Amino acid sequence: MQKYFLKAVIAVSLLVGACTQLETFDEIDKVEYGAEYAIPLINTQISIDELLEDFEENSTLFVDPDGTLRFLYKGNVISQNSDEVFAPFYETLETFSIIPLFSPDQALPLYDESGLEIQRIDIKQGQFIYYFRNPHPERVEVTITLPQVTKDGEALSFTGSIPPYSGEGDEPFTTNLFAAADITEYEVNPDASGNIQITYFAQGQETGESLLLPSAYVSFQDVLFAYAEGFFANQLYPGGSDTIHIDFFENWTQGEVYFEEPKVNFYVENSFGIPTQAIVKTFDVTTVREEVLSIESELVDAGINFNYPTLEEIGQTKETAFTFDKNNSNIDQLLGAGPISLFYDVDILTSPGSDTDEPGFITDSSFYRVNVEVELPLFGNARNFIAQDTFAIDFSGYGDVTAAEFKLVTDNDIPLAVDVQGYFRGERGIILDSLFNQPERVAKAAPVDTQGFVTETTTHTAFADFADERFKPIKAAKQLLIVASFSTTNDGEIPVRVLGNQSVDLRIGAKLKVER
Repeated sequence: MQKYFLKAVIAVSLLVGACTQLETFDEIDKVEYGAEYAIPLINTQISIDELLEDFEENSTLFVDPDGTLRFLYKGNVISQNSDEVFAPFYETLETFSIIPLFSPDQALPLYDESGLEIQRIDIKQGQFIYYFRNPHPERVEVTITLPQVTKDGEALSFTGSIPPYSGEGDEPFTTNLFAAADITEYEVNPDASGNIQITYFAQGQETGESLLLPSAYVSFQDVLFAYAEGFFANQLYPGGSDTIHIDFFENWTQGEVYFEEPKVNFYVENSFGIPTQAIVKTFDVTTVREEVLSIESELVDAGINFNYPTLEEIGQTKETAFTFDKNNSNIDQLLGAGPISLFYDVDILTSPGSDTDEPGFITDSSFYRVNVEVELPLFGNARNFIAQDTFAIDFSGYGDVTAAEFKLVTDNDIPLAVDVQGYFRGERGIILDSLFNQPERVAKAAPVDTQGFVTETTTHTAFADFADERFKPIKAAKQLLIVASFSTTNDGEIPVRVLGNQSVDLRIGAKLKVER
């Protein structure tokens, strides 16, 4: 806020505001030599709402029910879908894209992750391919079965007949390579070790004997999963990170500011049916002094649990909100130290500590989203909070003005006192003169009650006198550097509230000495 208070209240109300009115000085060509004129320049009201209507792009200004203004800085949305959870299953299928069957009863690991115990997986799409060669001199009928892959209670099973091998040339074979079996909507029920069994029975049609087929292969192709149910204990997934830039302090040079009730809010939407916990890996604030301060909170130490849908609530999304404030963290110290950015990095841990006997679930549309917001309510105190800004000026068109005295009267019901010093600078930045002999209090802070609300309006008058010899050097000025020191009521000893309906009434006049 200080940036716009500085520009609108200080600069406009002092010389910059007056200089824009100097265009009316063209009319004084008609006055007599050596005349003095008192000219009203500005009579206006500047409200807090007007000062802040063009506030920083990455923040939003809210007005609480009691009128207190609150700045809200938002980070980017951190989101994750079910791809990370299904990844171990897909990786296994990619690793074993072609599966040789070394025995008639072979286990295929569906995943190899400690803590996972999947009881059911639904296949969204996919194909199953088999290939068997017959090295025997009799016709063989082969049946392949996956007893844990079922649809409507029936196991996935195929039967093929292979001609006898003559002993010369290529061995005869059977395959469905060119007409792969569609396994969409099949259900997979792995065993406790995460395996599914693949069995085949090859029987010689002449001898009736059970035979081995040394060249036997199966393959799963283009498989996607729609649903998984089971236990996902202590699975750590990368959540995401972001930096929230806070430009409240962008013109800060020194001083102290303390926000009485700053907050950092986390809002979570979660449709994973798994007990889930946020693990805050990093939560650092960088200050205008280039310090990096870390959050301290039991929420960070213990992790933050998300609400999640149960097996009876598949398809629903649960919401969780948690807040870092001065009661559960040191966030007031972090955000009271002149923050310019907040960096956070959050991971997700499922079923932490394996403390549940209830299976969880994920679907192919499961997701979680995390929104992070920084709240800076304008309720607090400031002491010698100094900001500065530079404005272009030009007196070259007013050669017949030889002296000026500017008068500023303020009626202030904002609980901020403002001390100002200005410096006129030439083309090369050389300081030509100061606006006041010493920093001038141009606005007294309005007094407040014990709750920080303003109780009455204050009135103050300030002068800036530029007599003949003093006025000459600043006629060449190209810039005015305004340095403003802000303090809340009682020089920062009492927390105050800045409200949207508060304003400063400005009345500015100039006593001009002109020559023809």
